[in-house]
Amino acid sequence: MSECVNLSAGYAAGQRSLRETEPDVTPDSVSKKRNKRSKTWTHFTIQNDDPDHANCNYCSVVLGCKSTSAGTSSLVNHLKICKKNPASIGRNHTELTFQVCAD
Repeated sequence: MSECVNLSAGYAAGQRSLRETEPDVTPDSVSKKRNKRSKTWTHFTIQNDDPDHANCNYCSVVLGCKSTSAGTSSLVNHLKICKKNPASIGRNHTELTFQVCAD
């Protein structure tokens, strides 16, 4: 009454298994190209010879931007202290107001 199905019969006829048809790729060598979503990337340029480092567009400082260690946090922190960043110019300055006294 029980019927046996021979799953290996098709492979004996010359068919390959899925594992045999897939290329040999290790997870370390596969890197998916992802879009940069942070607004911080408008202020930095990734180095061509070293994609784990980026240059500040204002002061040319080289910062690490590897996603597993530094990420964009080092870039954001640099933007806060970069003296040549146009957004930070005038941020630390206070406006003095004088009162005119009538003598």
